[in-house]
Amino acid sequence: MIKRILQWLSGGRGAAADANAAVRNEALQSTAPGQPNPVIEAPEPPLCDSVDLQIGLDIGTCCTKAVLGDAELGDQVAIPINNGTTLQGFLLPSQVFEDHGTFRLDETTGSVRRRNLKIRVLRAIETGTELENADLHELTAFVVLVLRRILAWAEGELARRHPNRAPVWHLNVGTPSKGGPADEFEPIYRRIIGAAVQLVPGDAPINRDSIEAALLREETEPEWMPRSRTHTFPESGAQLASIMFSPYRPQGCLLVVDVGAGTLDVSGSTNGTAIKSLSGAGNTLLGNQTLTLSKANDTYSGVLSGTNGNLSV
Repeated sequence: MIKRILQWLSGGRGAAADANAAVRNEALQSTAPGQPNPVIEAPEPPLCDSVDLQIGLDIGTCCTKAVLGDAELGDQVAIPINNGTTLQGFLLPSQVFEDHGTFRLDETTGSVRRRNLKIRVLRAIETGTELENADLHELTAFVVLVLRRILAWAEGELARRHPNRAPVWHLNVGTPSKGGPADEFEPIYRRIIGAAVQLVPGDAPINRDSIEAALLREETEPEWMPRSRTHTFPESGAQLASIMFSPYRPQGCLLVVDVGAGTLDVSGSTNGTAIKSLSGAGNTLLGNQTLTLSKANDTYSGVLSGTNGNLSV
């Protein structure tokens, strides 16, 4: 399934074109020596209708989220990349586990957890220090494994949404850019994404050797993959787009909350914000707003800050 729905990467026509080529080759091989080649009238096997679908991937410092965009049905669906139906089922910790050189998303006996994947890459870029291969390997491995999990989930979802239709995938990844596409973060993310997409098809183990080879190909042969279907967007621009195109915008009931690097910022809300509970550590920025916890039953050891802000339990 993964190989089939990623056929757009090669720009080929998939099984239909392969089957037609086989018909022509068989006919040519059956021609007697000295005889002219026959005129082959075999029609192209029919191609099933296609449907454009988008995967939106937000690689967070703490957790990662993925969304399926379906323009034809006019909706967006959060993808349960953490294998669940609750909120935590849609937020996957941004970490991988390395076991004897092979990367996995799930912990196994004796495996070593690799975390702070995004932060280590960003810190190197921001400070101008050399980016370590280990940091590139681990973030690339995470993207590969997340995409594999997304596409495995998509098999059942597509059968329900668009039976007997071939998906044409577009991958959109948010970058922690301070500006536009020319920012220094964007080239690194493009390289990581390109290398990751090479390794998604199939189920071969993901290790440092395979990742290094993919990163090298992405650097030396960047034209191998059509760029029209893989995109990077500054996270700030993606947030703005979510507001502009939200169906709830005309109703005046839209709030965008960005939970990143352990920070919950509700200072830009109007008339306060209500959530069920707050737990863990980190920073909560209230501004002059009131944050209401409707079912508070967790332990929060972080910092609340703001001017004239309140916490209501």
